[in-house]
Amino acid sequence: RSKFDRAQSIGLRHLSEHERLGRTLFNGRAGCVQCHSFPFFDSTKPTNNGLEIDYKDKGVATLTEKTTDQGMFKTPSLRNIEVTGPYMHDGRFKTLDEVVEFYNEKIQPHDQLDESFRKTVKWDGVPVSKREPIRLELNKQERDAVVAFMKTLTDYPLLHDDRFSDPFKK
Repeated sequence: RSKFDRAQSIGLRHLSEHERLGRTLFNGRAGCVQCHSFPFFDSTKPTNNGLEIDYKDKGVATLTEKTTDQGMFKTPSLRNIEVTGPYMHDGRFKTLDEVVEFYNEKIQPHDQLDESFRKTVKWDGVPVSKREPIRLELNKQERDAVVAFMKTLTDYPLLHDDRFSDPFKK
């Protein structure tokens, strides 16, 4: 019952112009939909999104012990993302603005970086200093629009429904 869900059923005019721009960028040039796909805006495939070059937390590799799984983490749902911070597996980003800024300019060229974050697909034998992760090159208005769109995925009626409240609260 989020604003996004209502817009899906009654038309995109239910979203503001700013939110519609964010939706267009999310599904298009920003490429967010590659990892956060409809209907839950998630993925079942762990991904290395370039948070670091040398991960302290090895992610999936902790379980598999494969070096190719280093820095791989589950892609979470963006449903109710506005109220689920801090963000990333380790909570390093406090705001959605920081998350979008990371994808806009700060992706690191890790050996196992997912291909969707690479300018060139082949990294084997290329020194880290010469690898080029993508840069979204979104301006401030576009970054704000992506954040505005993500906020439309928050289901306020669900969040305030007593049927789903904490059963341990008194």
